[in-house]
Amino acid sequence: MPKPKVRSTEHLFQRVQLGLRMNKRVVKVLKATAEYMDMPLSALIESMAVTALEGGCIFGPDVMKRIEQFKEIYGLNEMLEALPDGAYDDGAYEDEDDDEPEEEAPKPKGKK
Repeated sequence: MPKPKVRSTEHLFQRVQLGLRMNKRVVKVLKATAEYMDMPLSALIESMAVTALEGGCIFGPDVMKRIEQFKEIYGLNEMLEALPDGAYDDGAYEDEDDDEPEEEAPKPKGKK
């Protein structure tokens, strides 16, 4: 009897390296949250993004309480309160360092 064909899912789970800039206080809260949840920062961010794109949230009430503590510890609440209403939501927020040109990501070898 011939073996049934199994469709490879390898192409669905390819990883790419990102170089992105984020607010330092946001990163500190994310790192603390990842540590609290005992997972790598990249896994936390990926889980948050995928779940958010599906309209959900990966954090339960206990983790949300801890995140509120991290936000207070790292001054994220203070920073968010200093912004005009909705500035972070609509993309109007800009980092002080945004005057600097962004570094171009290195091109993969063998590709043009």
